[in-house]
Amino acid sequence: MCSSLPMNQPKSDFDLRVLQRMGLISEFEIGNRGIVQEEQASILFFCRISPTDFGVMLYAAAHNRLKWWANLGLQESFGKFIDVEPLEVYGRTLEELLERTP
Repeated sequence: MCSSLPMNQPKSDFDLRVLQRMGLISEFEIGNRGIVQEEQASILFFCRISPTDFGVMLYAAAHNRLKWWANLGLQESFGKFIDVEPLEVYGRTLEELLERTP
């Protein structure tokens, strides 16, 4: 899963390293790419994360959905998170993320 990062968000990888060390994600990448759209150059900051089966299962269990964890899909909803803003741009690959970037 890739997502764009807000410009004002710190680019620290500390939290991601903890998630990786605990076995919840297998790998991650934080970076940036230069893009040109309509003759305007800009930089897209991104974060790519690969969750582990255990990470997905633990997340589902935390939301009382362990029974159905293997069938999780994009339509599965875990409710609203008050302190977490929804992603504006996302994609399964960096190329898909770049295609969806306005």
